[in-house]
Amino acid sequence: MEYNIEGGTAWYGLGNDNSMNYGISFSTGLMKNGWAMTFLGSRKTGDGYVQGTDYEQFNYFFNISKRLNDKNQISLTVTGAPQTHYKRSSQDGLSVQGWQDVANFMPKGQAYRYNPTYGFGLNGERKTSQYNVYNKPVAMLNHVWQINHKSSLSSVVYASIGTGYGSSGQASTSSLRNYWYGSSNGNLNWNTYENNGVTYHFRHPNGQFAYDQIQLMNQNSTTGSLMVMSNSVNNHKWFGGISNYKNEINDHLSVTAGVDIRYYYGEHTNEISDLYNGAYFIDNANRASATNRRTFATEAEKLAYQNQKLGVGDVVYRNWDSRIWQEGLYAQAEYQAFDKKLNVVLAGAVNLNTYTRYEHFYANEEDSESPSKTFFAGNIKAGANYNIDRHNNVFINGGYITRAPYLQYGVFVSPANSNAINPNPKNEKVQAVEVGYEYHSPKFTAQLNGYYTMWKDRTLITSGTLSYDNDRYTATMNGVDSRYMGVELNFVYKPVKWFELSGMFACADNTWQNDPVGYYYNSSGQALASLGDRNVPATITTPLSPDHLFATIDQKGIKVGGSAQMTGALGVQFRPFNGFRIGADWTCNARNFSDFSLSNNSSVSIAPGQTLKISEPWEIPFGNQLDLNASYNFPITEGVRCTFQANVYNAFNNYYIMDAYTDYSSVGTWENAYRIFYSTGRTFNLRVKLHF
Repeated sequence: MEYNIEGGTAWYGLGNDNSMNYGISFSTGLMKNGWAMTFLGSRKTGDGYVQGTDYEQFNYFFNISKRLNDKNQISLTVTGAPQTHYKRSSQDGLSVQGWQDVANFMPKGQAYRYNPTYGFGLNGERKTSQYNVYNKPVAMLNHVWQINHKSSLSSVVYASIGTGYGSSGQASTSSLRNYWYGSSNGNLNWNTYENNGVTYHFRHPNGQFAYDQIQLMNQNSTTGSLMVMSNSVNNHKWFGGISNYKNEINDHLSVTAGVDIRYYYGEHTNEISDLYNGAYFIDNANRASATNRRTFATEAEKLAYQNQKLGVGDVVYRNWDSRIWQEGLYAQAEYQAFDKKLNVVLAGAVNLNTYTRYEHFYANEEDSESPSKTFFAGNIKAGANYNIDRHNNVFINGGYITRAPYLQYGVFVSPANSNAINPNPKNEKVQAVEVGYEYHSPKFTAQLNGYYTMWKDRTLITSGTLSYDNDRYTATMNGVDSRYMGVELNFVYKPVKWFELSGMFACADNTWQNDPVGYYYNSSGQALASLGDRNVPATITTPLSPDHLFATIDQKGIKVGGSAQMTGALGVQFRPFNGFRIGADWTCNARNFSDFSLSNNSSVSIAPGQTLKISEPWEIPFGNQLDLNASYNFPITEGVRCTFQANVYNAFNNYYIMDAYTDYSSVGTWENAYRIFYSTGRTFNLRVKLHF
């Protein structure tokens, strides 16, 4: 709805898998006394398309504004979207064969909905290792000052105090910790564990994860819980202010300039949420590492810390804070000439970014604060558009962006548990240019453009699996370069009032451009000196020490995976009579390549300083789907209208692969691809909406 117009809406919708959404919105419009108020509230619930991914989400928006006089207006806005949802882990994609196998314990035609971590406890209660809770509202106070008919100043201050967490399985040993995973390297995990002469099976024959077996194991244990669940907490306090000045100097030139200041403080802990029927938990896996890095007054104090019996609410694995200061200036000039046929824009910005990290788990409090690292960044952009005539125009845009590295992995190489700083952190750099042509007429519009982007000095993470205990590890790569170039075409054809045809086509060539160095860390963020093998565990070292395992990743010329490099779409809309619309949209994607993984398999041993040649990825087969839509808008009474809306997505229930990984050492094929996820099958939603 338009928030400056008096009126409101109310709606109710339902869809597949028991999805439901309803809400209301209203606005007073600008009243005679200069006040205006707008409110929106809604709720969404559902079971989720994927097995065991039910969710609940609220959404609210509130704005109250006051026109103080002809030149000044203030407004207060509060918005948020608290939510809870279960999910399927991004690590739990299976192989092609693996997905066929799980069809044995899923209803017919629903194999791709399978969730490897779906299961129940001893009393039939729902249990999970994949649950998220987030509430991160934002409040904004805005002031607009119309200084005169040519200049204005708008300012906003904002604050967000957010809380949230996601489930994270913990255990007394790293081997047991990995038993929380639903799958490894595309294979469904059927883990077993023997304790006190009893063997526990962590997956039931029906494919459900056996959380009840973990409860039995813990309640029979004489040393407390061996496996527990924790909440991976990420809270933040975020404050900022932006002030923007605009001046229309003359009919040809206008300038804009402003200041942007931000402060962010994040709190990152893991807190035990469920002992799974055990009496207590001893965090052997992580506190052993912590005791080697902390100092204690006596040996007894050290042992007491390492062997402390923990309960619900106690911290395990990690406890760290982050602080980010950012101060920036920006400016833009826009110039028009030749009777406004030519429009030129030049913009630039500079900013300072200061990062500080505080370690509370693996260091004593007096040693918790890291050195602060400050990075200067900015951008410069330019663009021009020339209207050849009332139907044709051409444009060109270009820019150079330098962005401070991210705090996690870019600045701090092991952010979960160490203040170790990247010895050579670099700003990310983006160089981009775009040229295009547009045609406009009452019946036909089209745009054709080409682009070239070079993205340099990125910090990326790629992952693998240790052979000894199936622990997941990452290789942190600094200085990664990639190139993106392609052409795009969009058009809309409307020969008559009741018919519209639209379409798009895009073809890209995205490749890695250099051979970065990757440093290895386990799933707890600890630096690795070796990856071990099936009989020998990986060894731990200090981040960036001489024996910290690293390798050169020979990936130059390899296709960037994870998104289709050729996409297309066609859409038709019919409006046979007033208020009624029916249409269809067909979308397709091709040249989608698998990402690579640095898995530690039985045939490849990674030695310090080794160069790893990345093999050609798998080109995922062509995928497409047809979506249908219809709506009818009609009056009920004077001032009240009703809209019925229906959508069917993937009408032909066509499953196609969206994402996949292949091992770096083998040419990618469908036989060796894993972490595969298929598209969503046929879904639908219906909605009725009242406008008043």
